[in-house]
Order: sequence, then C-alpha cells, then structure tokens
Amino acid sequence: MWYPEQVRPILPIALSSAFLFFVSLPFDVSHFENVDHSAAFVLGLGWMGPLAFQFGWFANPILFVGWFVLVIAQRRSMQKINAGFLGFASLLALSCFVSLPLGSMSGPHEGELARGFQGFGLAIVLWTLSILVAFAGAVFQLVSKPLPDKGRPLSMDRPQR
Repeated sequence: MWYPEQVRPILPIALSSAFLFFVSLPFDVSHFENVDHSAAFVLGLGWMGPLAFQFGWFANPILFVGWFVLVIAQRRSMQKINAGFLGFASLLALSCFVSLPLGSMSGPHEGELARGFQGFGLAIVLWTLSILVAFAGAVFQLVSKPLPDKGRPLSMDRPQR
C-alpha cells in the first residue's frame, strides 16, 4: 500500500511532462512544401506510421502508462521497468528527428504524399521534451533514496490485535 506523501516528490515531474505534452497539441509537428502536420492530426493518425516506416508515435502509449507508473510505483523493480520503457520511448521520440525528413507522410488530400521537408515545428520539440522529462523523472526516482516507511499498513491477511 502506498501513502500520499510518497507520491509528492515525483508528482511535479510527472505533471510537468504531461503539461509539455498537452501544450504541444495545437502546434505543428513538421512543415512540408505542400502541407503542415498539426500535433493533434499526428496524434490521431500516427498509429499508421509504420506504413511509412515511422515508429515514433508508439512512444505515446508508453508515455501515458509511464506517467501513471511514475506516480504510483513503489517497488524498485517496477520503477526500473518504467525507467527502461520511458528510455525506449525517448529513443522512439528522438528517432522522429531522423525519420521525418527522410520518410514520406500523407498530404492534405487522399492519396497525396507530403513532399519537400522544410523543418520541424514546435510540437515535436515540446513532445520530445515531455518524454525526456518523464524519463528523467523515472531515473531520478531510481537514484533517490526511498522515503522512510511510516509503519506497516493494516493488512487483511494478518489478524489484528
């Protein structure tokens, strides 16, 4: 069982990561000659990225679960697993800076491909920062000393005196 005071040290890090993620949504991810891709568009359709050999979107579900685990995980083994997954999500996010300029994305009309990569938008920077902040929080959680136990919580499997 966990206590609310054990959540407090990591909660601002998780909230900062979530804030960066949600702030990124109204901005553009990438700019091409014939189209700009908004973060909301990419979030909605990014699961189809593997069709264009782009896997960065899959960092999102890892990040969402990572926020939850970051706040509630008390066992070191779970914290290590979370840090590993958030590290993998960081690699996926950083891979977008290579795969987007090289790959093809859909254009504004059905069947049309975006062409002529011109640059990254603010959204991809904020999104990547949100994942890196969550990863840094998971690493911080691992290297910080555990909070002292406030006493054993009452348990149903042990008779009470």
